[in-house]
Amino acid sequence: MRHHWSALGASLLTAGALAGCGDTQAPPEVCFANFVASLRATGTTVEILGDVSEPFFSVPGRLITVNDEDIEVFEYVSPDASTADATRVSPDAMAVVDASGNVASASWIATSHVYHTGRLIVVYAGQDVAVIGVLKSVLGRKIAGR
Repeated sequence: MRHHWSALGASLLTAGALAGCGDTQAPPEVCFANFVASLRATGTTVEILGDVSEPFFSVPGRLITVNDEDIEVFEYVSPDASTADATRVSPDAMAVVDASGNVASASWIATSHVYHTGRLIVVYAGQDVAVIGVLKSVLGRKIAGR
């Protein structure tokens, strides 16, 4: 498996993007559909590849490419649930404490960038400056990584 790994970007607030999260009467939130729509709104090429899992996150994720770079996206049922997992990632993103308290090494193939906002944890393991820039513009500052 390939491993390419909080302010809310203004593009997330578009009406078209919000329609993907479910109830349009609910407050705006960041979900997978919003994230993908916001990336595409920047002119970025996004492809949804399939499912991915990491033993230290409590939900399965989705593997997408952003300008041909792999990104893992983990969507939780609520912002509180995503925060519970996000707080377990070490500042350098090289280790994650699982729900049982065990420390797991994150074996990303490159320097990791971990973002958390809304219901999402997004992991990019790579150094493409354009991809890092678009992730920052859509998701805000990373919460972990080098």
